[in-house]
Amino acid sequence: MASSLLEGVKSTDRLSVWQLWGGGGVREGTVSQPRTLGRGASTGDRARRAEQGESSPDWSWGSPSLDVSISPDGGVPSFTGHGAGGGALWAPHRHLRLLDRVGLPPSSAGQAQAGEAPGGPSTCRALAPPQDARPACAGGVFAGLPSLTGASPPRLDPQSPCSAPPLPQAREPQVVPAPPHRPGTMGKEKTHINIVVIGHVDSGKSTTTGHLIYKCGGIDKRTIEKFEKEAAEMGKGSFKYAWVLDKLKAERERGITIDISLWKFETTKYYITIIDAPGHRDFIKNMITGTSQADCAVLIVAAGVGEFEAGISKNGQTREHALLAYTLGVKQLIVGVNKMDSTEPAYSEKRYDEIVKEVSAYIKKIGYNPATVPFVPISGWHGDNMLEPSPNMPWFKGWKVERKEGNASGVSLLEALDTILPPTRPTDKPLRLPLQDVYKIGGIGTVPVGRVETGILRPGMVVTFAPVNITTEVKSVEMHHEALSEALPGDNVGFNVKNVSVKDIRRGNVCGDSKSDPPQEAAQFTSQVIILNHPGQISAGYSPVIDCHTAHIACKFAELKEKIDRRSGKKLEDNPKSLKSGDAAIVEMVPGKPMCVESFSQYPPLGRFAVRDMRQTVAVGVIKNVEKKSGGAGKVTKSAQKAQKAGK
Repeated sequence: MASSLLEGVKSTDRLSVWQLWGGGGVREGTVSQPRTLGRGASTGDRARRAEQGESSPDWSWGSPSLDVSISPDGGVPSFTGHGAGGGALWAPHRHLRLLDRVGLPPSSAGQAQAGEAPGGPSTCRALAPPQDARPACAGGVFAGLPSLTGASPPRLDPQSPCSAPPLPQAREPQVVPAPPHRPGTMGKEKTHINIVVIGHVDSGKSTTTGHLIYKCGGIDKRTIEKFEKEAAEMGKGSFKYAWVLDKLKAERERGITIDISLWKFETTKYYITIIDAPGHRDFIKNMITGTSQADCAVLIVAAGVGEFEAGISKNGQTREHALLAYTLGVKQLIVGVNKMDSTEPAYSEKRYDEIVKEVSAYIKKIGYNPATVPFVPISGWHGDNMLEPSPNMPWFKGWKVERKEGNASGVSLLEALDTILPPTRPTDKPLRLPLQDVYKIGGIGTVPVGRVETGILRPGMVVTFAPVNITTEVKSVEMHHEALSEALPGDNVGFNVKNVSVKDIRRGNVCGDSKSDPPQEAAQFTSQVIILNHPGQISAGYSPVIDCHTAHIACKFAELKEKIDRRSGKKLEDNPKSLKSGDAAIVEMVPGKPMCVESFSQYPPLGRFAVRDMRQTVAVGVIKNVEKKSGGAGKVTKSAQKAQKAGK
């Protein structure tokens, strides 16, 4: 621990910027944007870690600060952590170090310890990322890193009305945490937009996303330098920006994004959560989960010689990702033509035009209107056209989009993000929240995580989980470490539920209001499907995996009711014997395991699906109607009974 940072610190001080390290890797947190004190794991990760002989510590949660205790002999200081409730979250811990002096008396030596913030316009700044859905790896490549997430507190524009006050006696720019939003108001000042970054493996999605967040002031230069050094040592120097997002050791060593990383930053118009989705075919299930939560997709295609062709080919993921995005209801698209620095010649206008022409033709076939899609030539590695026009492409006069809501134009990728149309949020419908994951958090209990698709989630509400048919009370709701008085459609939230074990509910379950059309298990459902890519014939009895919202469950094509014209919807044939690629049909489907789905007309996000078989998407569909199982009262927890008696 740097003693200069402790200069003037009293044992009664609460430290606002801190770091914990040890067996579980490195943590850090601040009072204004607190982070988890310990890392935990979802049930799936626990099983994986158990197989590998690793431990899975429980999570700690809350809004922590630290009490410092300095021994008289000047030895290693120890600390006690405090949560939002005021109680100590863990015993005095010697494996802590002070990162910055925010909230402490100024120190002559301490000023030099603060990190230097990156440059770039102040039109956007990073906020703390939400809780990570994967556990940290122990020791190894994480040892000594200042931050697992790579997110040091960003520098704020001192002129900005929402900036934190400058530190006293600062001699150089300070790295200051983003100011806390007032509890329960997050999402009121600016609209939240969720974007998914998709594209073929190695198209540069993680590098582009990491660079964008870096340019927006979310990661200090020293952290990037450490990433660069670490990447070079592993022989992957060109991955330094992707290091920001690929946090798992397994991901680092393979050079592939496996889980969905969530990052949040702010533009002039929006709070944007970026979901960096995997491009490798093995991980398409993860990509579907991320895409099902997005309002806009950013499709990254690589312009390098041979790379674009590999991605757009029949076996490439460019086509499949774009198709899945459209099927899963992501109706807005931005295309980043990446790696413009590696065309021949570099930054070739001819190559860019060629790619725009081919991608436009393909996305038009899927259902997107190319006139509404901004195409931006970029270099995620060098930063060309990321935030501002690139001098390397003087021929690029900018992108233009035409749409009934109003035309827009610009040059950079950041400007394109600001022209996303805010989605209409169906707050008037009953609550539907598909679970992305479920965590057990030490001292808190069971915390399901997911995105509100329709309706409103409030603390105190009595909710039902389907298809497990468990009813309980919501104790608290958090988004990006901030307690909310209500969560609206589009919000990615974690919420604490009482008397429910982490084993009782899981990813793919759906949460709804027990008093307003609560979700129920589907006995069977009628769907309209389009067969896209199946090598043979599909007959009754076919049982592929259905990806619907966050659920991945095998369903049987119980009955092929009618073959229809895929464009007009007119009936062509009753009870067809089989279906082949290109056919559209009305099909009766029966889930192989308990599943909760809804009709597309009532709850669109829970009524569209992809059919996966042989590691590819073979069909897409929408649900026309659902026959629900009457499960009776199911399990009603004590807290739910109490809340119901109280009339909540």
